Amino acid sequence: MSCSHVVVAEVERGDFGNRGKDGDWTERNEALLALQRLFDEAARLEPPDDRDAEPAFDAEAWRALRLPLQSSLKDLRSQIVREACALLVCIARACNDGAGAPVAHVARDGGRQCLRDAVPTLLELLSSGNRLNARFVDDCLLAIIARCRFKQFVAAVSEYATPARRGESRGGSRVIQVRFNMSVPRAIIPEKGSTLRARSER
Repeated sequence: MSCSHVVVAEVERGDFGNRGKDGDWTERNEALLALQRLFDEAARLEPPDDRDAEPAFDAEAWRALRLPLQSSLKDLRSQIVREACALLVCIARACNDGAGAPVAHVARDGGRQCLRDAVPTLLELLSSGNRLNARFVDDCLLAIIARCRFKQFVAAVSEYATPARRGESRGGSRVIQVRFNMSVPRAIIPEKGSTLRARSER
């Protein structure tokens, strides 16, 4: 049974487009928490007997989440940034298995476009100078990378993790220090000086 309509309803409830001083940020926070619970519940769904059954989340859910997630990651309140990062982790874990393959009955594409679209904003936050938000993002990226072994995600991280894109990065990030052993043609390797590059595995 599709849960995409629930995603749309929560996004509407959160009123993510209203980020002004008169906007009620608590509604955004509650919507993010509700979405986390939704994806956590989806992670516990048993595969249906019918392999052609409709997945829990489809393109409608990802379209609804794209701008609200980006808006939340850029929010001035660290609480909202934290919950947006937590939601991305919930999506990655619900939609992909431990080997990095999509869980078809949850999301046939593994939520890939949604997660890939978040990469530029996540890496901007990682190098923004805000240590609290950077810690949220650091944990978020590690969790996502552990579940998202697909080539497009690797390419996105590589593209936006170059010095030209990121400027001076925060030293000591675990995302920069770790080597990603991925089962795709291109892997992300840590560069000297806390930058990332992509190279072909041979």
